[in-house]
Amino acid sequence: EPFEYIKPYISSADLAMCTIETTFPGKPYTGYPTFRGPESLATSLKTAGFDMIMTSSNHAYDSGEIGITKTVEVLRANDLIAAGTRLTAEEPRYAMAEVKGVKIAMIAYSYETGSGDDRTTYLNANPLPDSAAALVNSFNYGRMEEDVQEMKAIADEARTAGAEIILMYFHWGEEYH
Repeated sequence: EPFEYIKPYISSADLAMCTIETTFPGKPYTGYPTFRGPESLATSLKTAGFDMIMTSSNHAYDSGEIGITKTVEVLRANDLIAAGTRLTAEEPRYAMAEVKGVKIAMIAYSYETGSGDDRTTYLNANPLPDSAAALVNSFNYGRMEEDVQEMKAIADEARTAGAEIILMYFHWGEEYH
């Protein structure tokens, strides 16, 4: 229903992508400042014609590590590709889709917020344990050179896996500007 009037445009795309700034950990559902959405949103996204969902955002950890993994599970259960977060640290840090015989990799990242010079990952000023940080692609302004090298390595992995096109997505910016 929320996408009723734009569904023809979304579903006609060869690869329809969008970003979500929520997680699907189950009830209770919450809004600002920590987002916990209903799983039915994933169903609506699929029904509207979306194929790939960017999940790396400053809200990826809003409901903890379970929110990260449950969101990926819900998206996959709805035949949607999650890009930017993953179930385990062993999964690739890119997502792959095949469109008209062409393999397309998406490497999605979020900026870290409230981060300092230490090695801790912060999203919305919340420190992530290493186990959760390993599931979210994020970059830190304080270690940008190192993070860019990591991104290049991930792109090389995607290329080795057969990607013919590699897209980079960055969730960042100053809110409300």
